[in-house]
Amino acid sequence: MNATPSIAFDPSPATVATGGTVTFAFGSVAHNVFFDAGSGVPADIPGTNANASATRTFPTAGTFTYNCHIHPGMAGTIRVSAGPTTTTTGDGSGY
Repeated sequence: MNATPSIAFDPSPATVATGGTVTFAFGSVAHNVFFDAGSGVPADIPGTNANASATRTFPTAGTFTYNCHIHPGMAGTIRVSAGPTTTTTGDGSGY
């Protein structure tokens, strides 16, 4: 999951299987990730994260929405489906 120059998360929505992981790649501009409350939601990524990445695992099927508290309107969705574990990783070229 990359934070892009247009202040968006890409790809969104992202899809992984139950138990899969998503790596959030933050470029040179600081971002954070706060998930909407719900069952099976992974831990938030608080702070001001720049030139860093953080990985979260999704053990429960469902749709998980999140946003960046630094940039209003910057939001994304992760869809977790039952099935084999997969991993979605950004290429590190985030904003």
